[in-house]
Amino acid sequence: MRFFATAVLVAGMLCLLFIAAYFGSANTDREVETTSESVVDTSVTTSSDKAEILSVDAAKLDVFMKDSDQPLLIDFWASWCGPCRIQDDILTPLASEYSGRVTLLRVDVEENEDLAERFEIEELPTIIILSEGHVVDRFPGVTQAQILRDSLLRAGAGEEVAVLRPMSSSVAAGSGK
Repeated sequence: MRFFATAVLVAGMLCLLFIAAYFGSANTDREVETTSESVVDTSVTTSSDKAEILSVDAAKLDVFMKDSDQPLLIDFWASWCGPCRIQDDILTPLASEYSGRVTLLRVDVEENEDLAERFEIEELPTIIILSEGHVVDRFPGVTQAQILRDSLLRAGAGEEVAVLRPMSSSVAAGSGK
């Protein structure tokens, strides 16, 4: 039994390595730098080339959960995690797409083990979507953009762009039909 479990674990790791190698490693470093942005008088750390996704610790996450009027998308990741890099490539465009409607946060589980325990993170990457402090959805493993979009809509990150339809000729002429 122990041999079987070990074999399955090794096979899984090899699959993850293959996926990471297949999708490449362009723009996948998770270097961070401190910026002058602040949340309740504390500096917020952001990825150097992905300023829309904020890296947070427990204290900063609690502030966002308490004060945010937007849904939160929290990406739990680790620097050694190949699938996390794939997920990052999916999240980066979403950060721009949902700018002003969703707050995207990143939690490094190596530096924030307390948050990994608190949110019961068992697999990396894991994405949790919160609305009004409550978990709306939880996605262990790499999650495609459309699934995240659907969940964000359920969490209240609706479209802010008004759709204008042309009026029919009778309405435009004032006939009232």
